Amino acid sequence: MGLPLTTESLDSIDESLRSHYVEENGKFRLDLDGYEDPTNLKSALQKERDAAKNAQKALSEMTSKYAGIDADQTRQLLAKLAQDEDARLIAEGKIDEVIEKRVNNMRSSFEDQQRELNSKLESEQNRVKAYKSKAISAEIVKASTQVGVLNTALNDVILRSTGQFDIDANGNVVAIDSSGNVIYDADGQSPLSVTTWVNKLKKDAPHLFVKGTHSTVESGGGGSNLGAPNLKMGDTAAERQAYFKQKYNLPK
Repeated sequence: MGLPLTTESLDSIDESLRSHYVEENGKFRLDLDGYEDPTNLKSALQKERDAAKNAQKALSEMTSKYAGIDADQTRQLLAKLAQDEDARLIAEGKIDEVIEKRVNNMRSSFEDQQRELNSKLESEQNRVKAYKSKAISAEIVKASTQVGVLNTALNDVILRSTGQFDIDANGNVVAIDSSGNVIYDADGQSPLSVTTWVNKLKKDAPHLFVKGTHSTVESGGGGSNLGAPNLKMGDTAAERQAYFKQKYNLPK
């Protein structure tokens, strides 16, 4: 049986393992390398999402504002024609040249601002990805300790989860397929949970788990169809749903 991630008391924990727990907020938590509280990570992730959204909005407003030259910009342009060089060009009858120069300067300024906003947006998006990765890893670690994954195998399980999960608009970790679509459980309503996903590893990789733990997906007589020949995902949502039900031996 796996060690619990948190416990109210160490009385139920083998004495030889109690040193692996740290006291936290009146409880005891299994001291895992790299573990981070998923609640804090989700909050930080939402802040980064908001920042990225604001950057995208600012970029859109800037692009719309400079789509053409409006009356205010024209008045500003005419007001600056009194400068020495412009006055000389105007005196020579080169008004079109003055206007073209001013327009080019405005365009150059706009392009510089656009590049700066694009850079900020890309930076915010990268930070969102980093927080998402940490939040997903935290959920994987939490589920793994609950179902009996060996402490030494946690990194292996996290690596196997790469590309298997995403975070939805509500900040929940959800299983996804190769196309980014949410994978639903047997009821067709609830997204496949992280715990269910980790449990399924007991069929393919039992060496990652504490000896004596049993996967809930092994019951039912028929066994799993993982690795079945000619098993294809398909293109439609219905075909993908059927694929995962067959792949993981879920009830139809």
